[in-house]
Amino acid sequence: MHAFDAAALSAELTQLLADEHVAGATYALVDGDQALVGAVGVAHVPTATALTPTAKMHVGSLTKTVLALGALRLVTERRLDLDAPASRYLPDLPFLNPWQATSPVRVRHLLDHTSGLEDLRLWQAFSAANSPDMPLAEAFARDPGVLTVRTEPGRRFSYSNMGYTVLAMVIEAVVGERYEAWAERALLQPLGMAHSSLRFTTQLGVGAEPGLAWGHQDDLSAVAALPVAVRPAGQFTTTAADMALLARFMLGEGRLPGTSDGAPFVAPALLRAMGQPSTTDAAHAGLRAGYGLGLSARDRHGVTGLCHAGSVIGYRGMLCLFQPQRRAFFIAINTDSETARYDRFDQALIRQLALPAHAPAAGATTLGDEWAGRYVPAPSRFETLRLLDALGSSWIVQAGAAGASLTRPGGHALSLHQVAAGLYRQDDRIAPSHVFMAGPDGERTLSDGLWTLRRVPAAWFYALWASVILGLAGLLHALLATPIRCARWGGSLGQPAFVAVLLLLVPVPMFALQPLAAIGDFTLASASLYVVTFALPLLMLAHVAWVLWLRTIGWRADIVAAACVLQLCVLLAWWGLWPAALWH
Repeated sequence: MHAFDAAALSAELTQLLADEHVAGATYALVDGDQALVGAVGVAHVPTATALTPTAKMHVGSLTKTVLALGALRLVTERRLDLDAPASRYLPDLPFLNPWQATSPVRVRHLLDHTSGLEDLRLWQAFSAANSPDMPLAEAFARDPGVLTVRTEPGRRFSYSNMGYTVLAMVIEAVVGERYEAWAERALLQPLGMAHSSLRFTTQLGVGAEPGLAWGHQDDLSAVAALPVAVRPAGQFTTTAADMALLARFMLGEGRLPGTSDGAPFVAPALLRAMGQPSTTDAAHAGLRAGYGLGLSARDRHGVTGLCHAGSVIGYRGMLCLFQPQRRAFFIAINTDSETARYDRFDQALIRQLALPAHAPAAGATTLGDEWAGRYVPAPSRFETLRLLDALGSSWIVQAGAAGASLTRPGGHALSLHQVAAGLYRQDDRIAPSHVFMAGPDGERTLSDGLWTLRRVPAAWFYALWASVILGLAGLLHALLATPIRCARWGGSLGQPAFVAVLLLLVPVPMFALQPLAAIGDFTLASASLYVVTFALPLLMLAHVAWVLWLRTIGWRADIVAAACVLQLCVLLAWWGLWPAALWH
């Protein structure tokens, strides 16, 4: 067994809390039957309450690993079939699947994030109507169109909280009760996870959990947990000790603690299949990186493991298993920051595990010119953000005699090293990390197992940006031209274009005053946003008529500016963003 240096680790993590401006962390290291559990920092910044190793933490999407394990328990009992269509268990769920006749959404696809469903909508995460006791089907009742299958099931990974909500509905259909109650009795209790719960727990109100650490935002202000409509994808509270028990089980042969014979609790073959993508185009092309049955293959800091990250308002979490060495780490941090470098915490825990180093897969930096270009997500994780993904989340591939490189959004160029036909490893990985694929229709795609991107013409990409820039320039002209002219030559500020831009500011203070939990609801703020965005092109057209009638100073510039704004409205409408209806 490897000896952990508890004092050194505590000191290092304490320093990282200060460096990264986060509140506290609970953690566990596992090496076979040995475990180290600890905590650093505070549970509640305003009161400086110390965080203890027994504190409960929300861990966000680590819930998916637990729910997946519950599904695999049912498969082991032969009560659930991974390759059965989900419609076998949920015949009334209205999937909108163009491939239904040949490729229905299967249970495995829900577990693997390959169902083709998008991630979630704003109202599924932020709505005052969300309740811990609402039926799971209510997550789709507001707009059944969210169950649209965007890619052929099984072929492309696209992270989906909705998919895991459907998986919980499948489990409920099989066991005949709420998934939370069944999983706690039939999964968590046998594993000895007595301090973990899939039920909603918060720090406020009736039934508040006193042992639950507070979550914190970027400024370290405390925030209480909120219920969400897609709770099976991210509602789980646990302790470091309980997660050490879970890690030990998942590193074993599927038997419960203290048992050595009889039928396994989860079939060993199913445990070994976790983290192994099996149906995607990328997997068929030879890429082992990706997601399978509730875990993803993760290649970081010179080691590869099977991991799952978690993020929910106020919290972050990470679980990583290193099966050959039977070692693992877990960490939960009670701050959800956009600037903290959480991978530094992972790296500190990995060093304590003293995992063997592996040499990177060798290869030449060569890639055919035909693969060079700009790639955009296909599909986007959030359907309503497709335009933003196309504009700001594109990857650039450079190829040729000088070598091959990949530049991700906001990053620097990383060399790509070919290790097999179509398979490449980027600089900071030790195993193949990307695969290039050509479809029968000539479409060229790139995947790292967790994203699929398609190559787009440069003209298409720059045309999108030109459209947005021209539209914003038109709005700026409408905002400035009228008051400048009035100041110099007199006239009225009530010109339609100027009024249209001012109206866009009306919802801002309303959103600032309403609770965050209501941002996805039909409120005065969201209704006003809908009205002013709907009115924008109408007022621009009215302004064109106004200046054509009066031929005021600068009327030609006004018409050009209005045309720029109108084409932006057309673009936003094409991408489903106009008029802005946050509740839908």
